[in-house]
Amino acid sequence: MDFLSAKLRRLRRRLARLSGALPATASPELPLSARDLARCERPVFFLPGTAAGRRACELFEKRLGREGFFVWQLGMGGLRDRLLCQSVEEMAEALKVEIDRLCAHYRWDRFALVAAGTSGLIARYYVKRLGGELRCRALVTLATPHHGTPHLLTNLPLRALSAQARQLTPMSPFIRRLKMGPFPAAVRFVSIYSRADVRHPFPSCVLETDGQDNLFNLEVDASTPQKMLCRADVYALLRRELDLGLGLERGGESSEPDEGRS
Repeated sequence: MDFLSAKLRRLRRRLARLSGALPATASPELPLSARDLARCERPVFFLPGTAAGRRACELFEKRLGREGFFVWQLGMGGLRDRLLCQSVEEMAEALKVEIDRLCAHYRWDRFALVAAGTSGLIARYYVKRLGGELRCRALVTLATPHHGTPHLLTNLPLRALSAQARQLTPMSPFIRRLKMGPFPAAVRFVSIYSRADVRHPFPSCVLETDGQDNLFNLEVDASTPQKMLCRADVYALLRRELDLGLGLERGGESSEPDEGRS
């Protein structure tokens, strides 16, 4: 029965990701009661989008689950969203509705956001423009093209069909608007990137910190979000940033990343 339950859970996860449903999964590592969830000090919303593979996501969730975090995966950027050509703003609104519902239900007053690939721009828009800074204490993006992704410049068919593709081209009106104004000071914002990233070439994923002391860039040696989620050294960095953002620093650790801000 346990084997069949696991198979069904994986099937539901795959179908939910293809449909772009919200939410997609909750961490199977923590079979908590509603009372336990209401007392949880480490809720993490995870937006893998289409950039992170299923096995990499499962490994990431299990690692955090073993260390006392509760990971709730939100399926952004699924097949349905691509076919409907939803804009970043529309997907961020859907994200806000779901997060508000969950926070109200479980009475969470703070949480962290982790997003991979272009889902990071949805999370960034939600925090900066839709009031996400009221509860979000840490936003960590993995291989997110904060300046847009150059490969879309030559993909004319996709740009003609998809509003989101047009938004994600370098220096698009959306990218310029998103950069306007300071990022909320109460949220620790970290971009984890790699110079080896082929899909989003350097420096597409490097944040412009503009002198803000809550914005950081961390360079790693992993070329894709899947590899970032699987590598132990990258996980250690990400785990530290979640601890710092949620105010759960472990003794003796510095509040500054090992890599310098750009």
